[in-house]
Amino acid sequence: PPRSTLFPYTTLFRSVTSRSATSVEAEAVQSAGSNSGSSLAARVEGMTPEVVTMNASAYSADECGGNTATASGARARVYYTIATDPRYYPMGTIIYIPYFADYPNGGWFIAQDTGGAIKGNKIDVFMNNLSECNRFGRRNLECYVYKF
Repeated sequence: PPRSTLFPYTTLFRSVTSRSATSVEAEAVQSAGSNSGSSLAARVEGMTPEVVTMNASAYSADECGGNTATASGARARVYYTIATDPRYYPMGTIIYIPYFADYPNGGWFIAQDTGGAIKGNKIDVFMNNLSECNRFGRRNLECYVYKF
């Protein structure tokens, strides 16, 4: 299918970033192939995101005694759920993170959880296990934030 069919909102990304449109478009097209990622992408079609740098860390059910319940009441899903400070990014906020474009979610996440250390522009990405979280560590990532 033509590229516009795969990802019709490429112009949105061109307008909000100084990075080359081609690299952002490539990441977005990859994300369109993911079931959970493409459903989140479809929900923000036509919206203009806020582009921010966030300090990201990771967590897993290993640190929570196997519990995957989130503050929103949903079960945490790997590479889908993120914890945010709800004063800055309320539950349901959709965040596209280009760093994760090659992951199963295509880089798309939804704010479903909170955390005691998650304040301001900090986020916590739900991952498979503690080992994966430790490899990820803490890093500053460019994020495209879609608030509802």
